[in-house]
Amino acid sequence: MASSGRDRQLQTARDFDRASTVLITVGVDTVKRNPIKTSLYLIGLIVCLFFNGYSVTTAQREVFYQDITTIDNQRLDDLHLQVQQANSYYYQAKGWFSCDPKCQQYYQELQEVKTLYQQAKQEEDQKLYAAKSKLGIFSEYGIAETREYFWEKFAQGKGFATRQTKWDALFIGISAMGRDEHFMNYIMRLALSMLFNFTLGMFGAVVAFIFGLSYILQSFQVGFFTGTTFFILASLAAISFALSWLIGLYMVTAGAAYVGLKLVASNMRLENGPGSQSRERLYQ
Repeated sequence: MASSGRDRQLQTARDFDRASTVLITVGVDTVKRNPIKTSLYLIGLIVCLFFNGYSVTTAQREVFYQDITTIDNQRLDDLHLQVQQANSYYYQAKGWFSCDPKCQQYYQELQEVKTLYQQAKQEEDQKLYAAKSKLGIFSEYGIAETREYFWEKFAQGKGFATRQTKWDALFIGISAMGRDEHFMNYIMRLALSMLFNFTLGMFGAVVAFIFGLSYILQSFQVGFFTGTTFFILASLAAISFALSWLIGLYMVTAGAAYVGLKLVASNMRLENGPGSQSRERLYQ
């Protein structure tokens, strides 16, 4: 029984060893086979790390701030408060499956206030868009807004992966205890689950960011050529950064697993060396 347990531990160590080294081999082979994709990755990484947008002039900045001061935010806040109040009156008046005349009156008032709010929001948005268009999407303001939007999606992706990994740690632990699984197997399964969750989270973050670029382009009122160029470069930058972050995570996980498994293998060799049988008889 003791020999069988050591065999399982040795097999687990070999599996970890192969998993920790195969990532580097696959990465090197992928770079060699895909020079164009590698070049695009490097371009995106350079744009992400070093391009901060061109600086706007003092005159442009003054015109921009002057234009945004014309936006009536107080009007929007008041109309939004009216929408909330009208919705509260309508919600309190309606029944489960019916709406009496008083309820219908509240509903009509709610629709009217919503229409006024949407019209006012469109008017104020147009003022903001006109002000931003004078700066340009490739300006420091456009790049800063795009990066802020990316970090928002990036944080959401990491949050999803972190929450999912916590649940996986719980359920994998319960499963491991039920099957009397070795601790090393539990760590391996948890590490693979973590890598999968963060890969999925980063994929979702990048996709959400790319789809959201259309709103940023619309807000700066860019032309087709400028918008297409910005869209391609921003997408490449987002993909390159997320891929680099995942590569770093994979390498750290593989390195930690490799070092840990070498220590485990050394301990196993000591346990299986001369005198191991006498130690087994001593502990029995």
